[in-house]
Parts: sequence; C-alpha cells; structure tokens
Amino acid sequence: MSGVATEGGLLYSPLRERARRTAIELGERLLQLASAAADDALHQWAPARGLNGSPGYALAFLELARATGDSRFEAEMHRQLRLAAAVDDDPQLGLYSGISGLRASAEIATAVEPRYVRLVEQCDAFVDARRDRLTIVPRTFSDFDVISGWSGVRLARCVRGAREPDAAVGALLWVIEDESRWRRPHPFTGSVENDVGLAHGMPGMLATLALTLDEIDQKLCDKMRECAWNLTRYTRAWLGCLAWPVCAQAEPREWYRTAWCYGATGVLASLHAVARRIGDAELEAYALGGLDGWAQRICSPSFSSDQAICHGTSGNALIFASVAASSGVASLQAAARRLVAETIARLEGNGYLCLVPTGDDGGTAQSYGELTGTAGVILMLLTLAGDADSAWMRCHALHPLG
Repeated sequence: MSGVATEGGLLYSPLRERARRTAIELGERLLQLASAAADDALHQWAPARGLNGSPGYALAFLELARATGDSRFEAEMHRQLRLAAAVDDDPQLGLYSGISGLRASAEIATAVEPRYVRLVEQCDAFVDARRDRLTIVPRTFSDFDVISGWSGVRLARCVRGAREPDAAVGALLWVIEDESRWRRPHPFTGSVENDVGLAHGMPGMLATLALTLDEIDQKLCDKMRECAWNLTRYTRAWLGCLAWPVCAQAEPREWYRTAWCYGATGVLASLHAVARRIGDAELEAYALGGLDGWAQRICSPSFSSDQAICHGTSGNALIFASVAASSGVASLQAAARRLVAETIARLEGNGYLCLVPTGDDGGTAQSYGELTGTAGVILMLLTLAGDADSAWMRCHALHPLG
C-alpha cells in the first residue's frame, strides 16, 4: 500500500480516507436510528448505562463530531450521555453492564465539555459507596472480569492513564493470588472453570493491572510474571500458531476462536502488556512471536465471525495496532491495516450493516453497540485513521496508540 502514514494514525492514504468515509457513513445511519427515537433498537444488546449502550454511542458520536466538525454528532453525544445519566435504578458497577461505562465515556467527553467532570465524580462516588461489592468472594467470572466485574471498574477509572491503587485493585490482587479463586462456575453453563480469555479471565485481570497501576512493587511484579507464564501452559497448536481454549479445563477441539474476547490474539495482547510493564524480555518475545504468527494468517476463518470488536475483525485490528504501536513490529502494523480493509469490505458487502451471528444456524442480526456492533466499528476506524483519541482502547484492556 503506497502513501505516507498520517500523523497519529496507522493507516496510509487511500485506506485512511476509505476508513474515514466508512465511519461517517456508519455514523449517519446510527444517527438516523437515534433521531427516529429508536432507542429500544439501539439498546437491545446491553443496559443503557453500560458501555455497550448509551455511553458507547456517546463515544462514537463524540469522535465523529471531532473528525467532521458536524454539530449533529456532538448534540447526539450529549443526548446519549443524558440518557445514561437519567436511568432511574440502582445500576451494576461494571464497565459494559453498569455505571463504569458511563464514567469512562464521561471522562473522555470532558475534552469537549469540561463540566462532565462532575458526572465523572458522581460515578466515582457511586462506586466508592458500594465497596462492599468489591470485597465479596467471586461467584462467577462476572465478578472480576473486564465486562461486568472489578477489572472493568478499574479500567474505567483509569481510562486516562495509570493511577494509585483502589478497592478494585485490592480485589483483583486477591483473586490472582490463588488459582482456585478464579476457578468459578460459568454464569451460563454452570461449568466450574478457569477462564483464559481476555474478556472474562486471567488475561484481562493481568492486563488491567499492567495498564492501570502507577507503581508495581517487586512482590506484585513476581506474581504477575508467574500468572502470565502460567497462561502459556494452556496453549494448543492450531494452524501452525499458538491457540488458547476458552478455559484451562477445556478438552482439545478442532477449531479455536482468535478474537479480542477469547483466544490467541486477546491473550497475547495481555501477555505483551504485562511483559512491557514488568520488564520481562522473554515474555515480550513470546507474545510478539505469537502475534506475528497470527499476523501471517489473518484471512483464517478464525477471524471471520463478524466485524465487531468483541469477536470480530475490528477487535483483532485494534489488538494488532495496539501492540504494534508499542513494539514497532512491522508485521503487526500490516496485519492491522489488512483487517481494517477486510472490515470495510464486509461492511460494504452488507450494505453498511454490522451483522453478528445469532447462533449455530447461520443466522445474523444487526448490532449497534460499542462492544458488539456499529459504534465500536466507528471508533476503531476513526482511531486507526488518526482521527480519534485512542484513550477509549483502555476500556478493552488494550494500550492506546499514543
């Protein structure tokens, strides 16, 4: 691909312009849905306060406004934050399921409206007043994971960077101390397991600590190193690359997911974050080698579930871009660009609809949220094109590009 990379962006022209145009087209369609008072459709996948609901839409509209200067997008950003703030209930604390999603979005939005700092403070006060929810013995991985648990709460509070430990950190430190503490019943299947995906398991907890702690003492450094290397014990050989099952107890299978939520790319991104934070050169080389292997196979069916962040091409593009930004490995940069092009091509083929599988029957449905649909694709495209603040990537336990 010819051209010169734009300042702050990973993409070259003309791919950068194609990504920008696609993001704006998706944004117009999302705005049309929102303007038609179709909030029920927008929120079919997640609670209004979680980042997959109104706060995630607010982030997408915020970055569209900053990229285009279009006041319609900014107005909708404010409306989505008001919707989330006005929900009359006692919400959960989680990032994608509760108040922490609103907190993360509001802090990023202070870049255009400083008065949102008050909303950030209110969200922090709400979480601080419910510290008892951070001291329970975990019942399922939802208590400590990135999506609904303590990892997500911490990532939201540190969306602008590392800071001093808090109650969520204390809870995570307790969990990683003993393998039995994160061996929990799956909330849907009831199977007792050690989840090894970024979204719900040890990789997400480790990446959270690596990305959000301003200081790490030697004892914690040693423990993070031990846990990270333990994750490598669960690898499986697949397609000539490193693969991970969904949990440590899983039986061998013929196919493994390679995505942000589960599988090799998400795990390897977490291992890389830990390696960089604790200065483990051997672990860093392991993570980069594993990702380089997958960078050569990005057309594999394991990348093709959909275009969204959670288990699709956008999430993998963000992973490769994130690790490439801190490592400078050219093959990872190239993989991210190819995944951006693949995402755009699929969206064009779908009539600019983000379609996600509905089951094993081959059916699909439109999805709009930050994690599972259109809003997240918009953020990915604008961020890798250099038109958006990459701080939001911390909400996915990924290091921002800057």
